[in-house]
Amino acid sequence: MPHSYETLLLDSGTPIETVSKLLGHENVKTTMIYAIVLPENKINAFEKLEKYCEKITG
Repeated sequence: MPHSYETLLLDSGTPIETVSKLLGHENVKTTMIYAIVLPENKINAFEKLEKYCEKITG
């Protein structure tokens, strides 16, 4: 499968472990080599972390 397929799945929110299995990789580290972390995904991840921290700290 082309790497663009992987990128589309990751960008749509599919967990990297699922993408790894779909691509037939035995180890998720192989998938991570080709994974592109888009700026929007970085921002989204930090926003989720911030919300989680606010939730646990009150």
